[in-house]
Amino acid sequence: MKVIVFDMDDTLYDQIEPFRLAVEVFFPQRFNDDEMRQLYQRFRFHSDALFSQTEDGTLALETMRVYRMREAINETELLISDAEAHELQVAYAQNQGKIQMVPEMVRLLDQLVQQKVPVALLTNGPENHQLKKVTQLGLNRWFPQEYWFISEAIGCAKPDVSAFRLVETAFQVTADDCLYIGDSYENDVVGCKNAGWRVVWLDKYQHSSLNYKSDYVISVENYQEAVREVHKFLNIDK
Repeated sequence: MKVIVFDMDDTLYDQIEPFRLAVEVFFPQRFNDDEMRQLYQRFRFHSDALFSQTEDGTLALETMRVYRMREAINETELLISDAEAHELQVAYAQNQGKIQMVPEMVRLLDQLVQQKVPVALLTNGPENHQLKKVTQLGLNRWFPQEYWFISEAIGCAKPDVSAFRLVETAFQVTADDCLYIGDSYENDVVGCKNAGWRVVWLDKYQHSSLNYKSDYVISVENYQEAVREVHKFLNIDK
């Protein structure tokens, strides 16, 4: 039995969209498309750098959220205060209530469920926060609740190999049977490589120059390519 496991943030939906909408309200016409992508990448960098501290409780989640927003903006020519960063974070959080699935992922999941291919969700983040996104995206349409693996709920986070082993145990499969689809090099590619999983890396921000060496890593830059790689793994001729 082969299992397809999905990341959620910036994989099943484009996380930059709620971010872009929030930033444009505060700084209209300040950033072009390339600058917005760079700003979002820095926002994600600061978020990922502090994630483990929010998971173990040494840093309050709201403090991290304000910090990542302030630091990302302040790396441009703009300067904002903690209060302004908080307002921007609030707008970003509100926009997350409007997120929508990437159409290619909807079609892929529909096909997998129709063909009775087991699927699971493995995502990092606070349980309640991630569950809100699960609800907004309607993920229970494809993913049975027992296969929602949220880091805070399971007690370990990617790239910790333990997170991947929990999925294997739930399905009673081995690493060779699992394919992961995700966007994060540090969490998804490194985690899967260490766990012995195959991974389709959505290299949406063209980080392909990073020095990884694994036969199990397939770097793609768009969703159509990702879907083709899943078909190959499952020997589906589509």
